This record gives sequence, structure tokens and C-alpha cells, in this order.
Amino acid sequence: MKIKNISISLGRTVNLGNFNSIKTEISIEANVSSENYDKEIEELQSVCEYNLDKIINKRIQKIKSPNSSNPTEQDNSNPTEQERFVHGL
Repeated sequence: MKIKNISISLGRTVNLGNFNSIKTEISIEANVSSENYDKEIEELQSVCEYNLDKIINKRIQKIKSPNSSNPTEQDNSNPTEQERFVHGL
């Protein structure tokens, strides 16, 4: 069997406290070669994780911003706890 395409999907839910959370999902698809299949999967997963973390951090910063465009979004969280969760610490 020769695999030509691979798709990786990741998602995370970050608890913001007071029954608030944000859910973020990302999917990436790429063509792969059979010769370097394992290496290409690892690289694709790394790219997916990096971009997911980047999107989550951007969303958290938007929520923490006093000029948030959504007045229902509040900073009810402990940023240190969020950062540990997002980075898997």
C-alpha cells in the first residue's frame, strides 16, 4: 500500500474559569512520500501543534485585552495556568 496524502487534526479546550472555555481545532493535510513517511508525519504534527498553540495564545490575548470586540468575553483566568496548559507543562 502506498500512502500519498495524510491529514492530521488536533484540538484543545482551555478552561478560562467561571464556566468559560475556548475550544480550538486545526487540521492540516499534506502529500507525503513513502520513503520519508515517518519523518514527514512528525514534521506535519509539529507544524500542526505549533499553529494550534499560536492560535490559542492569540485568542487568549484577545480575551485578556481590555478592548475585546466581544463584551461577554472576560478575563476570568489565571494566565500562568493557561500557558502551562497550552504548552503542555
